[in-house]
Amino acid sequence: MRNQGKLIMLMLLSVFTVFLSNNLQAQVQTAKYVSMSPVTNAYYEYLPQGYNPSGTQTYPLILFLHGSGELGNGSSSTLPRVLANGVPRVINQGQFPTSFTVNGVTSKFIVISPQFSIKPSPTQLTVVLAYIQSHYKVDPNRVYITGLSLGGGVVWNLAAAFPSKVAAIVPVCGASSPTPANGERIANAKIGVWAFHNQTDPTVPVKRTNDWIAAINAANPQVVPKKTIWAGGGHDAWSKAYDPSYREDGKNMYEYMLQYSKGSVPSAPPPNVAPTVSAGSDRAVTMPFGLLQLSASASDPDGTIASTTWTKVSGPTTFTFNALNILNPIITLLVQGSYTFRVTVT
Repeated sequence: MRNQGKLIMLMLLSVFTVFLSNNLQAQVQTAKYVSMSPVTNAYYEYLPQGYNPSGTQTYPLILFLHGSGELGNGSSSTLPRVLANGVPRVINQGQFPTSFTVNGVTSKFIVISPQFSIKPSPTQLTVVLAYIQSHYKVDPNRVYITGLSLGGGVVWNLAAAFPSKVAAIVPVCGASSPTPANGERIANAKIGVWAFHNQTDPTVPVKRTNDWIAAINAANPQVVPKKTIWAGGGHDAWSKAYDPSYREDGKNMYEYMLQYSKGSVPSAPPPNVAPTVSAGSDRAVTMPFGLLQLSASASDPDGTIASTTWTKVSGPTTFTFNALNILNPIITLLVQGSYTFRVTVT
């Protein structure tokens, strides 16, 4: 019986182990009744495990900007409104991973979520950023800003007004409209952009997000912006967007941001190396037993074998596999003739 001794992997399903999350229980957010600027009197602080305020290690920062429904004076009675949506909600529910691994580098976030009394201007936000960077161990090249609705609009405005301040932004149903110059400034700064919106949002029209993405693309950016427009209505695009389990191209929004450092284009992930596989040597069966166990082998130099499949290439139609998804299946009910079987691994 002939047998194909060496095979080439037929498909590459994904690049293995580029984007991984460590889904351990999240840490606690701490209320800080401190004014970082004239438009905010309090905020929530989330620090990564092992954070040492006197140490030398720095961490990527997420600055979260809430919507209009969470505006308040920063008192103990209004600050908890900030926990209603977005990153603070995910943390508060214990669903925020303690670390993220992207392209082999593991990172832990500092997350700061202020409560604003009014919609902040881009200039007022730079004051908030300056406070955070002077009081926390922030990696200055990995500053990320995200927000929803009113806060999402402020995210767009800040990135356009002060593009050197951020490495990546994630505006969700952002209430802001662009100009060509705004799009050009974001494009020239190589800022990573992933925007979310619902197609029939009755509060902030999806045209806002589409116009921002079009304005950036018109400037021929080196970093192409990404948008996710979900079919259907409702203003709430944030519950799904901020969920760490929601991924596109193998990345959630947090992993997406970590690809970017200020002013640089993310390097491409290393190419996947195909597994090596051998179907084993040719075998002969003495009739009338008609039974044979195959002995294939496979290995993946940059990951693990995800799937195994056996198929018949040629030979009689009478045979039965006890399993098609293992390397060493048993074939029974063979009849006289010459069979060729192929094993494919991915």
